[in-house]
Amino acid sequence: MSKARSENIVVKFKPGQAPGNPRGGDGGASEAQALQWKRVSDSFGPMELQPRFTAIPADGIALLESEGNKSGEPKAGSLNDYFIVAVPEGADPRAMLESILALPDVETAFIEPVPSDPVVAPNDDPRFPNQGYLRAAPGGIDAVYAWTRAGGDGAGQHVADVEQGWTFNHEDLVAKGGTLIHGSIANPSRAHGTSVLGEICAVDNTVGCVGITPALQTVVGASTNGSSVANAILACVSHLTNVVRDSGVILIEQQWVNWEGNWPLMIVEVAADVFDAIRLATQLGHLVVEAAGNGGHDLDTYRNTSGQAVLTRGSAAFRDSGALVVGAATSAAPHSRLNFSNHGSRIDCYGWGHNVNTTSSDQNGAINQYTTGFNGTSSASPIVTGAALAVQGMKRAGADKTPINPATLRAILSDPNLGTRSANPATDRIGSMPDLRRIAIAFLNVAPELYIRDIVGDVGGPHGGISSASPDIIMRNALVGNPQAAFGEGSTTENNVNLSDTVEFGSDNFGYVRVRNRAGVIGDSAVVTLYWSPPATLITPRLWNRIGSRTIDVPPGDELTVAGPFVWPAASVPGPGHYCFIATVSHMLDLGPILATIDPIQNFSAFIQANNNVAWRNFNVADIRPSGPSESSALPFFVPNPEPGPFLDMQLLVRAGLPPGSSLFLAMPDTVQPTKGLHVIPGREPRTIEVEINPNGETEPFETQVLPPMTWMTLNARVPSKYWDGEGFEVSASQFYRKQEVGRVTWWLTVPRKDG
Repeated sequence: MSKARSENIVVKFKPGQAPGNPRGGDGGASEAQALQWKRVSDSFGPMELQPRFTAIPADGIALLESEGNKSGEPKAGSLNDYFIVAVPEGADPRAMLESILALPDVETAFIEPVPSDPVVAPNDDPRFPNQGYLRAAPGGIDAVYAWTRAGGDGAGQHVADVEQGWTFNHEDLVAKGGTLIHGSIANPSRAHGTSVLGEICAVDNTVGCVGITPALQTVVGASTNGSSVANAILACVSHLTNVVRDSGVILIEQQWVNWEGNWPLMIVEVAADVFDAIRLATQLGHLVVEAAGNGGHDLDTYRNTSGQAVLTRGSAAFRDSGALVVGAATSAAPHSRLNFSNHGSRIDCYGWGHNVNTTSSDQNGAINQYTTGFNGTSSASPIVTGAALAVQGMKRAGADKTPINPATLRAILSDPNLGTRSANPATDRIGSMPDLRRIAIAFLNVAPELYIRDIVGDVGGPHGGISSASPDIIMRNALVGNPQAAFGEGSTTENNVNLSDTVEFGSDNFGYVRVRNRAGVIGDSAVVTLYWSPPATLITPRLWNRIGSRTIDVPPGDELTVAGPFVWPAASVPGPGHYCFIATVSHMLDLGPILATIDPIQNFSAFIQANNNVAWRNFNVADIRPSGPSESSALPFFVPNPEPGPFLDMQLLVRAGLPPGSSLFLAMPDTVQPTKGLHVIPGREPRTIEVEINPNGETEPFETQVLPPMTWMTLNARVPSKYWDGEGFEVSASQFYRKQEVGRVTWWLTVPRKDG
């Protein structure tokens, strides 16, 4: 096999397992570690682990992490746990990676991605850290991600800005060569236009800020000063069509001071000439982005002089100019509509309406001024304009060089499934904010989109429920000779949820994980990891125990691809009982879950519903059977209350389908008192209580007092011996947070005959 794209493998050790002090001193690898790495070295050639982070000393990293830990967020190891190892000449990096991933002291490893010449290097722009609208969703539009994709920095794209003034030779804009193509510059408006262009295309240099599309090719301004909004739009259409001879984006940064005497700060397309100029622009292939205006109006209530609801989508009188209209929201997520923003069904998207850090100027044309407070739909519209230019740039940098037509581009940018919804869409009514990462992956097929199904029928999108029976996690007692043929695409077992054996205690067991890729590009060198967890109603990552990781190539087109085997050695298999298995998949362009960030329940409850890179399945390690002559089975499980907390709005619900004459009790520490007047009796063990549960049906969800971080509970099920005929019975316990189910553990009780 030819060498992969990189000469290095990055390795992260489990916390506390890094090989001593890598920069000298008394530390060093343990004897066991040294032996493990020697085996890898014997297979692939001489290798040497070197620290991954060397910008500051290891003790400096530790000090910074100590300070950072005061925030109370879960600690996810240390940067000092990361190392890098060069792949020896002639060695197969993929095979070497799998060997390293199999080492017990390694948490994760991956082939180092090959870098390219930096198109955007924003960290040397001193104001970049404060430009939150450039960051990942839900905070911003994730321009930072777009910069990693060809064309995502706006290379080859064109913008024409309609307003009144600019300082084109500002120190952070002069390299763009902006020119005036119509009207005359109104000096009092220089600051406004300069701020708009700074958001869109401030140069990636060592001063000031950086724009959403800093590699933009053409920047022109058409002033309404000494002219009109409609004429300025027409001038832009002509310039892009006849001079540039390419499609572009026209941004309209104007509003009517008082339309028809009753509508101050109104959207400009209510004027017929402006409406028609916009229509012409879109017909010629240019997207028009239009500020909604700052009048605080519900545009659905607007009626023209003929009494027609021309701005109300769905109305028979609605007139669509083709423009993408932008409202204004708060800078902090979840984003709420700012009260000055016009709103209604006509609005397509929103952007930050305050706290925008960008370039500025004054009426004398100062070239070195900046602002942290640009606001209004004026600051929101350039954010969406930059997103449009980035999407168009990524599309045209691909195999198909043709531009996206304006109607389709508007639909993509305003699709709530490809963006960030506002805090309360029903009342905000300002659309969604584009998410360039989602758009690039889902629409442009520039990266794989890998997923493990939660349920049969899962197609990789968000869902509203929770499943603990993924069809794609398979456990077997013996190795499968050809896993792809047995479980993969075309095997006829694609939707079979009964492919697993009961895990055997005292023996090696073998796991297989099936992955799909719904994008149009290959997911090469994807890393699939399998974990086990003790039974719990909420399987947060703190409970996950890694079994192993494998790398696979996942082809495009939703073909079911099998990773494995994951060998679970007998010595690592816990005692007989009920356990859960979790599988994750990640790729350098489609990252899996960041475990350290999802323990708090608010994050985890959203994560388990929306993340398609993770799935889990409940298993029994052995049949749950009564011990000796007893007719009872004990079903222990954890009820977590993730930190930081405590979270008060916790509820439990127990479902059971036991036969007549059965009984079911839930035992818990006596420090946890259930509410709702349930029948509570002293427990069979010291310092415990028991709650009587309906053995056939479900309880009403009942609340408990504040739970500690981890509470151990036990369901005690009694089934009369006359039903010991091998039939199975199901029992489950679910955990709710704010009336939403966030986790469940399910048991299938197989009750063997006394004589068998």
